[in-house]
Amino acid sequence: MRDEESLTLVLPPELPDGTSSVGRGSDVRRAAVDWLARELEKVHAERRKAGIRGWVGAQKVRRQDPKKPPRAVTGQPTGERNPRFATLDRKVGREQAETMCGWLSLYGAAQLAWSSGDQTAIFPAGTWLAPRLWGAAAHPA
Repeated sequence: MRDEESLTLVLPPELPDGTSSVGRGSDVRRAAVDWLARELEKVHAERRKAGIRGWVGAQKVRRQDPKKPPRAVTGQPTGERNPRFATLDRKVGREQAETMCGWLSLYGAAQLAWSSGDQTAIFPAGTWLAPRLWGAAAHPA
């Protein structure tokens, strides 16, 4: 085995749009950026055609706090209306939100244990997919 090896890096001889890499520098970068913009526009067009909306832009991604997990990950009630249930009584709504968060917490712990190899993990009552798909145990209703 040698103590030293060498590696020669070269640009591809032809970029996707037919531009030669011989010019290099800004010409190659510009050609690559143009090609990427065209590809991205194709993706946007496909999403529009499929009726998919809500593309997260670069600015919105940059504004996110990387140290703060999304609310869906924390499992904490947000205090906002939730379309899973509706009530005119705020107390009942709060109780239901707390119950749901508790259930999601139990389900998440069981799913983590199951995916870590613990086939004895028991999912909370009301679990539908895990027993049918994976053969997992669930508490009776």
